[in-house]
Amino acid sequence: YATLVEKEGYIAEAKTYFNQGCDLGDAKGCGQVGFFLYQDKNFAAAKPFFEKACSNGHDFSCHNLGAMAFDAKDLSAALKH
Repeated sequence: YATLVEKEGYIAEAKTYFNQGCDLGDAKGCGQVGFFLYQDKNFAAAKPFFEKACSNGHDFSCHNLGAMAFDAKDLSAALKH
């Protein structure tokens, strides 16, 4: 439902649902919250959401952690993800 809401342009509502999903342990929800924060250039806030999602098997979040580490010139962390 949250993905559909996001596509229809209800971003604030989608953020709420993804955050609720994350709180309930949904890896994709955590990844989406992280992605919204990343898009807002709030990298420090995005990282824990990506970490939680990645540790629960959300590959896109693992990729984003690696990209963030690479951008920060932390190559060892980038290679880990």
